[in-house]
Amino acid sequence: MKKFLKILKAAQAFVRRVLTTVLLVIIYVIAVVPTGLLMRVLGRDRLRLRKTKTDTYWKNADGGKNDYDLQF
Repeated sequence: MKKFLKILKAAQAFVRRVLTTVLLVIIYVIAVVPTGLLMRVLGRDRLRLRKTKTDTYWKNADGGKNDYDLQF
């Protein structure tokens, strides 16, 4: 009986691993891929990875107060 339970436990671990991988792939294909394709079609570049012809990538601060000034 112990041998049977050991085999059953091993089978359960294998099925769990396969199902987890399959479900994660499905979620990725349903959620992440269409979002990336849509952003590419719309021309969005949220990470600013496209090369621009500027001398510097420095951005000036807006000059307002920080949120850190009045925390408490």
